[in-house]
Amino acid sequence: MDEEKNRKLEDIYDPECEKSCDLLISMRDRLSRAHLVIKIMAFIMFWTMIFVVISVQPVSGVTYPFTVKYDVLPPNGASDEEILILIRVSHPNTNEPLWAYVTWDSRIIVQRQEDIVINTVHQNRWDINFLPPDGLCAKGKHTIRIRIEDSSGNIVSWPVWEYTITNTVPQVEWFDDLSEEAIAKITGPRGPQGETGPQGETGEIGLGGPEGPQGDLGPQGPIGIGEQGPTGSIGLPGGPGPRGETGPQGEVGKSEPVWVVYTSLILAIVSSMTVLWGHYKTKGDPTP
Repeated sequence: MDEEKNRKLEDIYDPECEKSCDLLISMRDRLSRAHLVIKIMAFIMFWTMIFVVISVQPVSGVTYPFTVKYDVLPPNGASDEEILILIRVSHPNTNEPLWAYVTWDSRIIVQRQEDIVINTVHQNRWDINFLPPDGLCAKGKHTIRIRIEDSSGNIVSWPVWEYTITNTVPQVEWFDDLSEEAIAKITGPRGPQGETGPQGETGEIGLGGPEGPQGDLGPQGPIGIGEQGPTGSIGLPGGPGPRGETGPQGEVGKSEPVWVVYTSLILAIVSSMTVLWGHYKTKGDPTP
């Protein structure tokens, strides 16, 4: 049974058909590889176009009806070499004012500078000169960024410019590590002292300081000799005081004989006369 099946298969087998199948399989493999290459190329082209669009459009992602072209001269240079930035804007309304902002790394070089005006017509262009700022002029790469503002307050930021400082002057801190001999060779001899400059204007009076502590009590001064003031006028007599209460009634006196009264009166008169006579005698006698 098996031998019959093998015999039938040998009768059906055709070498030409096998070659055709191999060719089809080979074409299928080639098409698969071609599809993979096409997918990779499409992926690369897609991201290339995205990068081009991002590079051409403003960083803010908003499309404005004007374009900006700028150039930096020289593109690279020393730290003490002046840099010139030429900015040109294509704007449909040429008489609309525009303002430019320029930053060097993290420092603002130009802040809201209006474009050039000729005969009251805005030219929409700038010619900006500056030196790399102190503290940000080290040798190496630095970034320059330009922003343009229109009259509506919209600000467009454009791709940064990489400026390379090829040579730099040593900073002040660099001299701190040098010896006095080396500094003397670099700086040379000290020149003569210049003339004294004019005195500056007097500044405004500063604010008063805080109040100081109270001082010690001073010695007492001499007592002043004042004149006695005039005697005051006599006041008006006061009204009669309130009447006091009636005292208690005294005891009833005893009646004495009349001769006793007269005798007492005569003795009193005699005593008075004796005293007066003695007093007169004493004054009239010249003997001490």
